[in-house]
Amino acid sequence: MKKNKILVTFLIIFVIISLLLGSYIIYKEYFKDNKCDDPKSEIKKNTNYVVDLVNVKKEPKYVGTCNLDPRKGNIDIKLPKINIDTANAKKLNNLIQTDYKKEYEISSKDETDIAFIDSSYKYVVRNNIIFLYVESTLNIGCGTGSTLHKNYYFDIKNDKILTTEEGFKKAGYSLDDLRTEAYKSWNYQYTCENGEVKTVEESISPWDITFDMCDKNACGCGLKIINENLLIYYVKECA
Repeated sequence: MKKNKILVTFLIIFVIISLLLGSYIIYKEYFKDNKCDDPKSEIKKNTNYVVDLVNVKKEPKYVGTCNLDPRKGNIDIKLPKINIDTANAKKLNNLIQTDYKKEYEISSKDETDIAFIDSSYKYVVRNNIIFLYVESTLNIGCGTGSTLHKNYYFDIKNDKILTTEEGFKKAGYSLDDLRTEAYKSWNYQYTCENGEVKTVEESISPWDITFDMCDKNACGCGLKIINENLLIYYVKECA
């Protein structure tokens, strides 16, 4: 009788252990490792939303007339591409290619009339917004050349190209912040009248700057990316 009780006890323990083990295997196999994605969850940060459209570094034959070294040009071109397969992402890529048409065309040529090109870009993604900054310096060899700055803002979740004003707001900046930065970098003109230094009156002041004017400023007006931080910049000369 005693042996039967011991046997029954062992059987009960065995059944309990088997049930627990079976439950664990089912949980691990079908629930724990197969979680459904929450449609409202944040998009993964490690996705490469921006890739190289062009990444070329070479010394093509120089066919211009101003380069100090007539034998070769110095070309370093790196242009971005939004790596998202949607209608507006493609539209933005076409816009970038149009804005930097000269750089894009030269990247595939073996000779050029441009002595020097240095193009690069940076980007950060915050709260599903791509902040993209592109900079290109171009020199035909006759002088110091010119630098073009451009910003692009893209809403990943809503597949939307944002305006400068929308991009600034998404970054936590206002129009007053832009005007303050313009004031800091404003190069005032001065004159001397009767021994007194006076500020030359201009048709525009930093407090008149608008986001629309910022869009038309080719030299520089927008958000630079420095150590993952979005910082306002403004260059008056091209306003």
